[in-house]
Amino acid sequence: MTRRGVTGFAALGAGLVALGYGLARFAYGLFVPFIRETLGLSPEAVGFIGALTFVSFVATSLFAPFLAERLGARTTAVLASAAALVGLAAIAGARGAGVLALGVGACGVCTGLIMPAMTEAVRASAPSGLHGRLNAVNNAGTSIGVAAAAPAVLAWATDWRSAYTAFAAVALMAAVLAWRHLPGPRPGGNGEAPGTRPALGRDQRHAMATLSVFAFVMGLVSAPYWVFTPDLVTALAGASPRQTALIWLAVGLAGLAGGGTGDIVHRLGAPLTHGAALGLLALALVLIAAAPDNGAVALLSAALFGVAYMTLTGLHVVCGVRILHDRPAAGAVPPFTAIAVGQVCGSSLAGVLIPGFGYAAVFTGFATAGALVCTASALVPERTGHSGLTAQGTG
Repeated sequence: MTRRGVTGFAALGAGLVALGYGLARFAYGLFVPFIRETLGLSPEAVGFIGALTFVSFVATSLFAPFLAERLGARTTAVLASAAALVGLAAIAGARGAGVLALGVGACGVCTGLIMPAMTEAVRASAPSGLHGRLNAVNNAGTSIGVAAAAPAVLAWATDWRSAYTAFAAVALMAAVLAWRHLPGPRPGGNGEAPGTRPALGRDQRHAMATLSVFAFVMGLVSAPYWVFTPDLVTALAGASPRQTALIWLAVGLAGLAGGGTGDIVHRLGAPLTHGAALGLLALALVLIAAAPDNGAVALLSAALFGVAYMTLTGLHVVCGVRILHDRPAAGAVPPFTAIAVGQVCGSSLAGVLIPGFGYAAVFTGFATAGALVCTASALVPERTGHSGLTAQGTG
């Protein structure tokens, strides 16, 4: 693969992930204040509907690696884009909680399919020495999608239906690009007869389980920020659509730093990288809770959250793929499923607690939980008996 080819491939992968994780999944939080007002939803309803994207993501993740391995990156990515198209269009046309929930759930299907599709595409198209870096760059596409949602809310403000209609058009374009440029299935499916795939070793199972526990905690702690931050600054500080858009723009732009996570993990190691990033994520929650009416502090919080979240998710992609080095399409699934389960729990729990305790107390409580887990970061798996996690480019 030439340098130009690598750049184009990375741009396409990041763009598809931007659709799946940015526009289809996390942009929902930015539009929550307007959707809630238009449809007359309670905070509890917002929290539970927001959790549906995580639920459908988890359900899809159970079979997404199989689809990616059997159907290939191209077909799987097209299916992901189609799910996004359906979900985003449903949200745009929602007149009540039911259709909104259906749309949010369909968007989660897209999210569950897109990362296995792209890790399979990396395996099929790129030299092994670039796998870690390309997977981290693909993961950073989330930030591109989040950043793109900010101009959308500035352009359409309370007309969130127009924004989601535009997002649906992007999903249609993504399906076309995926079909034209991503690789098809491997010759002979996955290259193995049914039942011949080697079983995971004990070290692999232990490392993946440990990584997934840390991923769950990260998902739990991050969920209130994604779903309720725009609501928090609107309710506590009277923030305008422009101010909430700037916060999301800061999250997205700062999160682009997560594209270098593969190199950071290689140089600093997974435990140190995890501890520093989770600490920054907890600090971001504390700052926005303490000073929602201070524009500079709010933007600093957003930037810290963007860097921390994308670094942590990048770490889980890189380490997961290296642990399951013989099945890269499945490598990111266990930790990302654990993140989603944590976000289901976190989103729902925050939605229940906020009416009784308030935004500031709930955000601070979640931040405290994250800070406590930082002290256990030395347990983040560094290597397995099959594949050293510090060996750049493996997996």
